Amino acid sequence: MSQSGERRSALLLASLSGADRRQLLAALPKQRAARIKALIHELGQMPPEARRLAQELLQHEAPGTMAGRSLGMEQLKSLSGQLSVEWLARVLQAWPGIDQSFVIELLPAHLQAELKREMKVRPALPAKLSAALRHAAMDLTARGANA
Repeated sequence: MSQSGERRSALLLASLSGADRRQLLAALPKQRAARIKALIHELGQMPPEARRLAQELLQHEAPGTMAGRSLGMEQLKSLSGQLSVEWLARVLQAWPGIDQSFVIELLPAHLQAELKREMKVRPALPAKLSAALRHAAMDLTARGANA
């Protein structure tokens, strides 16, 4: 994960409840989690106005991470049990605004290496195909939730 990705992750994690934050950080490699924890601590030292501004900038910078426009972690975990690694890679690729390496590390361990390899060999998706895939993934998770 890039330094920029770690900053974005820290900002997102800082907005979560303590229990959710701890759960997500526990799923990361120890060194990465330590760096992100340090960044979260730095955010806690900032004035509230600066934290709000940073949150707004993040939402404008990476709309794929905003609620309602992207899959949540529970939805991605559900898809990881329904789709092949090849199709799961395509789903992740359809949301280019998210930090894919961060998301992969939060998925079940048995998928991570294979998914990372798959992401490296995938060609870029055309915009319309990417949009169709996002829609199909959201529809699949919605049907699963209603079943």
